[in-house]
Amino acid sequence: MRNRWAVLFSNMKSGQAGARITLLSMALPCLLTAGFFEFEFSPAWRAEYPGVLARDLDADGVDELVMSRKNNDTDLWGVSCTDITGGARWQYWPQQRTEAVDAVDIDSDGELEVIARERAGDSAFLLIFTKDGRLEERMKVLRGTDINDSGDWDGFFGFKGAVDLNGDGKKELFLSAGTSFDLEPRGVFVIDPSSGKELWHYWVGFYPSDIKFDDLDADGDLEIVMGGASPANGGQMNGTDDIHTYVFVLDHQGRHLWSKQIGGVFSRTGIEIADFNKDGKKEIVVIETTDNGDFYGQDRIFILDGATGDQEKVVKKGHTYKGSLLCDINKDGVPEIVVGNTDGVLRAYDRNLKEVARFKYGTGIKACDSGDIDDDGRPEIIAASQDGKLHILNASLSPMGSFEVGGGYEVGGEIVSDKGKFKEVLFFANQPDGEVEYYLLKMSKKLSNQAIILIIVSSLVLALFVTGGLIIPVLYRRNKLFRKTLDKSSSGIILLSNKGLIRIFNKTARDIFGITKEITLKRHFKVLDIDANMETLRRSILESICLEEPRRVTITVDQGEKERLVEVQTFKTGTKIWLVSLSDVTEQEYGRRVATLMPVAQQLAHGIKNPLNNIKLALGRLQKFIATSKERQDEAAKYSLMATEEAERLVKLTNGFMRFTKLEMPEFKSVALELIVKEVVDRFKQMLSSGIEISVVTDRNLPKLMLDRAQISIAIDHLVDNAIAAITGKGKVTIKASLREEALESGKTKGVEISVSDTGAGIPLKYKNRIFEPYFSLKEGGTGLGLCMVKKLIENHNGTVNFNSEEGQGTTFTIRLPL
Repeated sequence: MRNRWAVLFSNMKSGQAGARITLLSMALPCLLTAGFFEFEFSPAWRAEYPGVLARDLDADGVDELVMSRKNNDTDLWGVSCTDITGGARWQYWPQQRTEAVDAVDIDSDGELEVIARERAGDSAFLLIFTKDGRLEERMKVLRGTDINDSGDWDGFFGFKGAVDLNGDGKKELFLSAGTSFDLEPRGVFVIDPSSGKELWHYWVGFYPSDIKFDDLDADGDLEIVMGGASPANGGQMNGTDDIHTYVFVLDHQGRHLWSKQIGGVFSRTGIEIADFNKDGKKEIVVIETTDNGDFYGQDRIFILDGATGDQEKVVKKGHTYKGSLLCDINKDGVPEIVVGNTDGVLRAYDRNLKEVARFKYGTGIKACDSGDIDDDGRPEIIAASQDGKLHILNASLSPMGSFEVGGGYEVGGEIVSDKGKFKEVLFFANQPDGEVEYYLLKMSKKLSNQAIILIIVSSLVLALFVTGGLIIPVLYRRNKLFRKTLDKSSSGIILLSNKGLIRIFNKTARDIFGITKEITLKRHFKVLDIDANMETLRRSILESICLEEPRRVTITVDQGEKERLVEVQTFKTGTKIWLVSLSDVTEQEYGRRVATLMPVAQQLAHGIKNPLNNIKLALGRLQKFIATSKERQDEAAKYSLMATEEAERLVKLTNGFMRFTKLEMPEFKSVALELIVKEVVDRFKQMLSSGIEISVVTDRNLPKLMLDRAQISIAIDHLVDNAIAAITGKGKVTIKASLREEALESGKTKGVEISVSDTGAGIPLKYKNRIFEPYFSLKEGGTGLGLCMVKKLIENHNGTVNFNSEEGQGTTFTIRLPL
């Protein structure tokens, strides 16, 4: 569009005779296509419930709302149903906790039955209600064992659908089983709804989470495709475990056809199925989501052959994928894959996994639902962002409106059917107390700002065509509109000459720099009056222009109690002009850190549990002995010592965790690396046993590096500590620091390499892929957080850390840092 208008105004300047015809031919399409609309939201009602389902129970084209509810006075859970306006239909309040999980047509009469679940002790029950709330069935479908000794079985089941698996015209109920620390059962099972009997089951070690049904090989029979999650609780079954994720395919009788391992610990696999080739044979789209993506790198999307599991295509972009859906955004009969990501970009991929559209936002964003909301024949997409907003996007992934509750809650939404012109959206926000706040949003349309600007500009062009003059006033209005449009951008945009003179400085850029007034153009960027804490940001931009090096860096801006992260990108657009793009990524980075710490916090809870139980048991016995017999003081001392040792182990574990959670972005200063190495070695030399020797080899004239001295010292300290711990008896630890050509994969030609080598036992081959995992340790008494922290600290310095090891020969860890 920018090139189109450049040609238009070039014609205006040229005064050529044919220019007016060109202007008219370009202006009329703008007027005709300026029908860009956006949605406005008005909440129809708001309520807090543990869960709400939107389902058309009576097949009248309007959804009803089926709710799981909690009575705070009696602490009972029940199920209720209302119409779309909130008018009560029916409710059910049992003595056990009951939750609505779905509504499906089991008996093929066109109306839906409501499915709910209950759990009592070690048993789980499935309940079936008619659309009017009459309880038709209550059947026991699952039983587990409290192997974790927590006082209650921690399992439950998920309802995955009513499906005619056998092709006999009768539907079976397909369910999944999941547990936490009690481990079993996990997998899928099928129930006959008429008798309540199990027809078959298939148990696995991982946690089944995303299940689809389709005829993958066009043979007339349905196959079951199962994804899952890996909570790392110790589950194992049928050749699978819960430290990996898989794609599993079963036939309609529950027999294993094929499976494929996808991810590692604390990850999930989402499943979508499509016929990309239009040949009747299906492909499986697998979306890998890794909760601790900072340790495992970028997530991946796979396309697998549905019949064989063979990998056809794979792509990895961004960081951690959040939510996925299939949507035919270009109306060619083949769906695109739409996925959100914690990097703040919602992407659409075609059948070849090439990116065809994107929506860039400042925080993590999740794909939620799609459908034709306004009944115009084109799909809209619902996405939810980490800052508590619901977004409506058109088929090009351009924003059409948003609704915000704020607060950083996890939010989502789905489209609700109604008989009005527009569909409603059921929007939810998870609250800190476990409740979920629901809004039913009604929508109306209005002209977007983009459409209004196009109409104004087109009108000016037509006026020019009619009047044949007034070129200078039109050009002035054009520039004013252009600046107004730029001011609406969510990114800061600065245009500078190669001498640093300001040509454009939009409102978002002024906000980031803390400037409240308009900026005089053609003023030098260097003399712009800004706060002292923004000097680092300005210096980075001016250095890029001075050195003629385009760059993309994230700058930390200290604002007192609050820290702000600004991503800076500079581009050279010609021989004399530089474009600077600024994005505030503070919330995005905070979201990434939270996402990283969640699985670590879970593992910390695991690690705390056993020492606490031991302390509790030891102290209980100690109290008994002290109370009953003064003569058994030795035994009392033994149990007291046991409790003390376990407490010390717990303190060490939590201290390691706290160090890990408090990792800050580095404060770069010019530092002599050899001094850091010397300080670390001096500390360890005072504690070494007589059989271990430490030697240091450093190149002469090593340049000073821009480092965070404390963080690099911690990283080297951990590596040296691990090297010493790996040596039994006599041995040697060698630390080297040297200049290296092409030391980094980022393209830098020079870097500094620090290696820490030991002559210990080496790392067994089977553990090499896990060495940087959180809470994995080969060192007795180790927390398993040291190498995780080393990796993160070095990556924060734009460096890398790797290792080589041979059993019986020793191990070398190598850090590479840019100059």
